[in-house]
Amino acid sequence: MSNISIKIRPSIANLKPYSSAKEEYTGTNSVFLDANENPFGTLNRYPDPIQKDLKAILAQQNNTSRNNVFIGNGSDEILDLVFRLFCEPGNDQAITFSPFSTASFPLRPLSMHS
Repeated sequence: MSNISIKIRPSIANLKPYSSAKEEYTGTNSVFLDANENPFGTLNRYPDPIQKDLKAILAQQNNTSRNNVFIGNGSDEILDLVFRLFCEPGNDQAITFSPFSTASFPLRPLSMHS
C-alpha cells in the first residue's frame, strides 16, 4: 500500500491543525463558558469534532487502526474534502458518476469540471 500523505496538496499538508483552548487546558475546570458550554444539565457539550470514540469502535470492529477510519457528514462533505486534499485548483479534472445532482458541487470552488 502506498503512503497516501505524499499525494496531498502541499498547501494543505503544511497547514497547522486547529487546536482549541479546551484541548490545551491542563486544569480541572469541567465547564468552559467561553466555548458556549452550558453549566446546567447533561447535554452541555459539543460533540467530539474528530469522533475519537466512534472511530475507535469502528476500527476495532474492522480490525484496523483508528487512523484508518474517516467519518463525514454525508457523501457531499466526503467528496468535497477528497477534492480539496488531492486536487489542485484549476489544474485537475474529475469524473463523477452519481444519481445525485450535488455530486459535482465540491468541484466548483476548485475551478474543476466534471
